[in-house]
Amino acid sequence: MRLEISCENRIGITQDILEILVRHQIDLHGIEVHPLKIFLNFPKIEFTEFQHLMPEIRLLNGVQDVKTVACMPLERQEIELKSCLDNSSEMLVSLDEKGHLIRASRAALKLLSDFNREQLNTPSNWLKGVNLLRWLERKPTEKLLQVGEINEQTFQVEMSPIWLTPDFKEQDFVGVFIRLIESPSHYPLANEQQHLVSQIVHKSTGMRKVVREIKKFALSASNLALYGEAGTGKSWLASIVCSLSNHQLPSHKLDCRLNDSEVLRQEIEQLKSINGPLILERVDKLTMAAQKELHTALLMSPSKRVYVTSQQSLLSLVQQGLFDENLQLLLGQLEIPVPPLRERKADFVDLTARLLNILCRKLQRVPVDVTQSCMEKLSKYAWPGNVKQLNNTLEQALLLQDSNTLKDDDVNLSALEKDYLQLQTELEGSLDDAVKRFENALLRKLYPHYPSTRQLAQKLGLSHTAIANKLREYGINKSTVKVIKG
Repeated sequence: MRLEISCENRIGITQDILEILVRHQIDLHGIEVHPLKIFLNFPKIEFTEFQHLMPEIRLLNGVQDVKTVACMPLERQEIELKSCLDNSSEMLVSLDEKGHLIRASRAALKLLSDFNREQLNTPSNWLKGVNLLRWLERKPTEKLLQVGEINEQTFQVEMSPIWLTPDFKEQDFVGVFIRLIESPSHYPLANEQQHLVSQIVHKSTGMRKVVREIKKFALSASNLALYGEAGTGKSWLASIVCSLSNHQLPSHKLDCRLNDSEVLRQEIEQLKSINGPLILERVDKLTMAAQKELHTALLMSPSKRVYVTSQQSLLSLVQQGLFDENLQLLLGQLEIPVPPLRERKADFVDLTARLLNILCRKLQRVPVDVTQSCMEKLSKYAWPGNVKQLNNTLEQALLLQDSNTLKDDDVNLSALEKDYLQLQTELEGSLDDAVKRFENALLRKLYPHYPSTRQLAQKLGLSHTAIANKLREYGINKSTVKVIKG
């Protein structure tokens, strides 16, 4: 029960009120004294006793009114502050004068989740590049903006000192309020390669191999091709390798899926005058004529390094007669296969958390948690569209609900999850492309059960030669697909 007492500002009135509570043997939980108002917080009492208490307080000299209220002023402030911190997308931290953590917004706690409470009470454990304790020891009076690093991410650190009074008496300094703003620039004291590589979730064997090769090939001047299924993040990885290679000039990106052949021809022609590194997305979509034009354009400026992405190995495409051999020799000097999401089980939880954090910042909302059952539901799905499909699914879930926790019902996995074949739901490219994706998915589903080309041919009613060619075309063999032993 809480009371608001309107009264005069006279000496002793608070003591008079407390004496009444003592006579009624009421245990006081809290009291707030404000100008012309006193607030009391005590356990709920019987109605008969309450009827005697209220008149006694009203009869005190200086008391003007007594009424019940829902909460104390400081209680309201605390609830409002907690609500703001829990629902803010900003990363906010409050420390006392010794650097101990007092409170933080939900977004900040998500960022600092790798540190325990004891570690958080020492700022140097989690904030690098800013000597926060020395700044606190000086008892500063003005705001300071610096650049620091947390978990290998760069932040602008906006530090506002907290004083109880505006006259800055030394005993009134009580701490600092920190606002962390993610910075696009790399932190100068950090290991840049470590910073870039840390963005790649790579606990799985396949992605650890990708990271090893990315580090190694970044030191080379040879052109690099990354190949794998749609949605695996090949273009993003190409950008990472390009950044690791420390090119002096900015990179230029060209999407080879342009439907307008004349526009594509003009884009390829412009490559002759570009001096920086090139990132060519989906180079396997080029026609043979466009491939020859690209080969000619690249030969006219051989000093630039080229990074390309493809759904298949360029060498495999050459063997199928779908890619110019001279262009393959130029572009595919080094190759990195990027594994599909279904082969990255060890990465799934961390990758989902990483994507959710990025999406929450993009949508300017507080970071969300995922229930265990929801995470299990997500991890059991085959994700034919790989990381891109997972990202789109998570973004849809965030847009359609406002809770800070994702539950099973919040995630809409299509009816295809119940089908025998997990096919991509988005049609990309021509009908021929869709047929090839269907064939690829079908053969990958059946091959573990029918690893003999003759058995598989008999199952599908095709010739042995036709099946052998299809398996070769899609890179399906015992080294790329796990066979189920009977």
